[in-house]
Amino acid sequence: MASKRVAQSAVNWKAFAERVPPNQREYFRLFKAKNDIFVNRVDSLPAAMPKIDFAFYRSKLSSSAMVDQFEKAYSGMSVPYPTDKDNILAGVDKEEQKAAVDTKAYVAELKKEIEESKAMIKAIDSLPPPDEMTREMFAYYFPDRVPNANKPTFWPHSPQYQLTDPEYAKHFINYQNDFRLGKFLKSKLGKYLN
Repeated sequence: MASKRVAQSAVNWKAFAERVPPNQREYFRLFKAKNDIFVNRVDSLPAAMPKIDFAFYRSKLSSSAMVDQFEKAYSGMSVPYPTDKDNILAGVDKEEQKAAVDTKAYVAELKKEIEESKAMIKAIDSLPPPDEMTREMFAYYFPDRVPNANKPTFWPHSPQYQLTDPEYAKHFINYQNDFRLGKFLKSKLGKYLN
């Protein structure tokens, strides 16, 4: 009887186990064991409250008013089954649906990136080997990697080390200011620094 009460909220443990990462299998096993203990405890109890023979007590007691009072209280007592008052389950379902949509979009984006990567690999495979490639061929295949003589760059010629990068320019200016300040302090306090 009690299993009918629990069966409505039963968990699909097989589907749950498939989604558990390998490094958390032990925690999942412990969680399932604790759940089994609780379910077995509920199943061991009767679904309805035990019946009390109030007529027997009325026959043994001189005043049946007290028995009537107990009978009324006992029959009026009900143990409520837990309900989702704050509608948390609906919120979880909404989040699950949103996560499914987000996952599909993410998977589609990753598939697009995979196709672009395959196209890039195919293009790279069609290039001549690096030891056979001339500078002209390199400039033809990779025009963005060839330094422009009209726009010289600073060594190591990567974008993050150029003064056009605001982050690098800030550090460069701070370095220059620190260098000038050090020179100034050395000129004023040089006798104390030696």
